[in-house]
Amino acid sequence: MFICSGKGWFYTYVSPLILASIFLGILGLTIQASINAPVPCKTTFEQVTVGMKYEQVVKVVGGPPGNYNTVKVIYFSGFVTHGTFERWVSNDAEMVIEFDSTGRVELVSVNKVIGGPEKSKGSGLVDSY
Repeated sequence: MFICSGKGWFYTYVSPLILASIFLGILGLTIQASINAPVPCKTTFEQVTVGMKYEQVVKVVGGPPGNYNTVKVIYFSGFVTHGTFERWVSNDAEMVIEFDSTGRVELVSVNKVIGGPEKSKGSGLVDSY
């Protein structure tokens, strides 16, 4: 015979259900956020504009500066800068940004890469878009 007396039934039966529901809810939100997150590529690089702050660039591009390619690519921007700059590389493009002394985008260069999804022909150097 089952008798629910005291608080024991709550901790035995209801608490695990509440904890499991919370865990599954957080897991679902995490998966949803990762599905909708931007991925560093030519399309996101082209959304960067002069005057953006570093944090805005990272949010628009989909990640901090780095190499995000999943295939072997060759990149050479020929980008000369005298300030602080950062580089992002993806399968289809390379982006180099120069930041001014206030931390805002001063100059953006988006370039093709060789060996990405659409292989380029030529001298081995990249052409600007």
